[in-house]
Amino acid sequence: MTVKTWIVGVFFLLIFQGNAFADKILMKNGDRLRGTVESVKDGVLILKTDYSESIKIQTSGIKKILTSKSNSIHMKNGEILRGRILPGKIDQILIEGSPGRGETALTWEEVAAINPPPNKWHGSLSVGGTLDSGNTERVAASFGAKAKRRFKNDRIVFNFLTRYAEEDDKISARNTYGDMKFSHFFSDQWYVYLGMELLSDTFKDLHLRTTIGPGLGYQIWEDDIKELSFEAGASYFSEDRINSPDLQFATARFAANYSHKITSHLTFTDQMVIFPSLENFGDHTLRNEAAINTHLKNGWTVIFANIWERDSAPSPGIKKDDLQWLVSLGYVF
Repeated sequence: MTVKTWIVGVFFLLIFQGNAFADKILMKNGDRLRGTVESVKDGVLILKTDYSESIKIQTSGIKKILTSKSNSIHMKNGEILRGRILPGKIDQILIEGSPGRGETALTWEEVAAINPPPNKWHGSLSVGGTLDSGNTERVAASFGAKAKRRFKNDRIVFNFLTRYAEEDDKISARNTYGDMKFSHFFSDQWYVYLGMELLSDTFKDLHLRTTIGPGLGYQIWEDDIKELSFEAGASYFSEDRINSPDLQFATARFAANYSHKITSHLTFTDQMVIFPSLENFGDHTLRNEAAINTHLKNGWTVIFANIWERDSAPSPGIKKDDLQWLVSLGYVF
């Protein structure tokens, strides 16, 4: 029996007690925890237990750790190690050796993540509608979709929303909005992006409004609880109008994206974008979508949303501001 095996055995038998198949953590303050190490990110370890909800632990407070199964350890230098985590020196972890590689000692500062979730699409689908009959004959329906995929240095985002309404057999609303954006991070917080936004609205005299262009963004927060980013760039602005003359000109673009998971059942989001004209001072278009998501069970959610759209120079006879209130049932994936 090697000295290292003996040390691991003593740690396993004496420092911890209980389920032999659980991962075990000894904190610097003397607390001992058992469970399954789910992940580590941004200096926070998530420990899944069978006696409470998952526990968040600051890695700076960990003295020793031992896992019963192999883990995927992603280092900040890009290297990926796989193996059980063994107790090392204080403020270090020891990665079990494998054929062709001996045991590797790491500090927590060298670790970017442990067991990071696979890159996959996250988003939601939502459907809303109303039906009135009697003195007022009215039907309204909406369908929306949001999707995002985050890679190590890239992010792709899609949004889509379409609405239709009839009142007394006359169409009273028909519009569709969509945006797509690709972002590339060249640091932890700074990124460049290329985005495109589309809007079709019969009652705004718009066959299609198109904006497309690059820009620079700064990500202040991006974690499981909150997100906040600001963007600035330039765009080509085009309006294919139904009755009025078409428009094409250059604009600036400023945007803010915010999300906050207030509780496990309540999330607030807000996305604002404004396009000020670079040719006609004061002319601009703006869109702000604020929503409250009330999370139900099994991925279902009820969404209360308000959308404010403003065009400072609309077609003749068209109002500058539009407000939409939506209530819909959604499914989060």
